[in-house]
Amino acid sequence: IFGFSKTLSRQHLVDSIGTTEKQVRELEKIRKEAEEEIRKKVAEIRQRARQKMLGELGENQRKKVREFEGDSRDSPPSRL
Repeated sequence: IFGFSKTLSRQHLVDSIGTTEKQVRELEKIRKEAEEEIRKKVAEIRQRARQKMLGELGENQRKKVREFEGDSRDSPPSRL
C-alpha cells in the first residue's frame, strides 16, 4: 500500500496522471489512516505475543523481566 501511495505523492507522477489537489489531499488522508491502522494492529499483535511469552515464564522470571525493564508494578510491562 505504501509503495502505491508514495508513487501517487511524487509530483511528476501526480502531474502526469492529472490528479486534482482534492484527490491529492484525499489520497494523503487515506495513506495516513492506513498507516495508523497498521500501527495499531502491530501494537496489538506485539502485546498478544508479549503476554504469551510472559505466560511461559514463572512468576520469579516475570518479576525479573519487570525489574530488567525498570517496571516494578504488578501489571506486566508494556514491551518485552
